Amino acid sequence: MHYRLKKLGFKFGKMRRLCLRKEGDKITKKRRIYLKKRVEYNAIIAENKAVRKEWIDNKCIGPLFQEIIYMYLDKSYVNRNHSREFSWYHPDDPFGCAANIPTGKGERLVMLTGITKEYGMLECDIADVTKELTSLMLFQARKATGDYHLNMDADMFSMWLVGDEAKNREGLFHILRRMGIKAILVMDNASYHCTPAPGSINVKSMTTKKQVTDFLDQYTVPYRVGRAKKDGTGGDNLEQLKDKLTAWLKDNAAAHGLLVGVTRCTKLCKDWGHYPPLFTPPYHPELQPIERLWRDVKQYVSREFTGTRTVTVLREHVIAGFRKYGSAASCAGRIRKAVEEEDLYVREGVYAEVIDLTLLDDDSDDELELAEDELGVFDDSDDEADDVYDD
Repeated sequence: MHYRLKKLGFKFGKMRRLCLRKEGDKITKKRRIYLKKRVEYNAIIAENKAVRKEWIDNKCIGPLFQEIIYMYLDKSYVNRNHSREFSWYHPDDPFGCAANIPTGKGERLVMLTGITKEYGMLECDIADVTKELTSLMLFQARKATGDYHLNMDADMFSMWLVGDEAKNREGLFHILRRMGIKAILVMDNASYHCTPAPGSINVKSMTTKKQVTDFLDQYTVPYRVGRAKKDGTGGDNLEQLKDKLTAWLKDNAAAHGLLVGVTRCTKLCKDWGHYPPLFTPPYHPELQPIERLWRDVKQYVSREFTGTRTVTVLREHVIAGFRKYGSAASCAGRIRKAVEEEDLYVREGVYAEVIDLTLLDDDSDDELELAEDELGVFDDSDDEADDVYDD
């Protein structure tokens, strides 16, 4: 058999794991809704720029209209012993291509920040290099786990957005308010991004009939009482009850002041005067330009590696990397590449049929289902795919 395979041109080699995009109806649907929302927000931003330009050109008196921009945010990590894997060496060197690198990866720093096309990473160009960057959350991971996402939760993410009065720490929204910016946050569907807001109703998370019937009884919504039977007689089963609840919420939630499928992040954005955030579809790291910033910062940290580097020095290297690569010019180039990828999906239909966004009908059911998917059982299986630019 070995001889026959070799004669046919086959080669024997080490197997590697093949990482391909998981494409399906659910992923395609989320991408469609994301692209549709992008088109709507693009029109809002274009109109805002025209109004601001006319206001400035005519030298109008009074406060200038708020600037509406996208802000892409994400989280990543870097280890203390993060170093380059390749280096120059002389063939006559008895040690070859070797370096005094400690064993193990060392302590881990978790990073959270955001970038914009107009201003890059906020405050990265301030003259005082000793000042902490408010737009950058940098902390040491305390949980010994391979998944760095477990070191972040909704409380920490909210604190980065709105600050902490007890610690006299400002948040991202404070910077945006001072700059007169009304932001559209673009982020992935990590669990701490999609944590339900207090009082928000998530039908898909209801797992018992009592949870659904208690709500239906509270608002006197009719349903069939009793035990469900296979022939369709008797009472409503769990899925039928949830369908009735979903239909009732669609028509009556606004009138009763109920929050349906609202994330904690979305509510904070609304309370601070920003637009609802955009959630990128799973397995689409090319639509998140900040992934390329992680790559550049980590490469800088690896070049600055020394065998005696401490966590304090690592923190200094990380901040220096953000100051170097977080400028407006650098971030604008990264965002331009992400926009080009979006154009491919819209005009050429990469991985799916060509999508004509002008022909898409307003489908509130799809958007409600999408919101509930994000608030339901979280699937972080796409984290590894989203970190494709980290290496």
